[in-house]
Amino acid sequence: MTPEHEQRIYQIIHRMVIWDESRENVLAKLVVNGITGPQAEAMYARAQAERIAGLRGNAVRQGLAGWFLMTAGIGVFYAFWEWFGDITRALLILCFVTTVIGFWKATEGVLGYLFAPTKRGSLADEE
Repeated sequence: MTPEHEQRIYQIIHRMVIWDESRENVLAKLVVNGITGPQAEAMYARAQAERIAGLRGNAVRQGLAGWFLMTAGIGVFYAFWEWFGDITRALLILCFVTTVIGFWKATEGVLGYLFAPTKRGSLADEE
């Protein structure tokens, strides 16, 4: 089998794994295309690893966005409290809401990173 043909088959398999097709369907597709045994397992594992890497990349971005929001809410609160000695009720509420949303997103990012291998569904739905 030529490397170009193998690459085309891998692209199909990669797409199937990204769309969260079952392992049996992916391996059946490989068998139909003449790839069996350890080579098929390695190709599936490589595509699965790329899927997990994509999920973890999304989770890291979400976690960093959450961390930024938390830091911004706490920083604005601290700046007004320390430098101006006072903070309005509206600004206090805004800081609290920003910090809570940031904490929520950061927690989702950490959990998304940790549980990426168990996530079901298409990777396209993540974005």
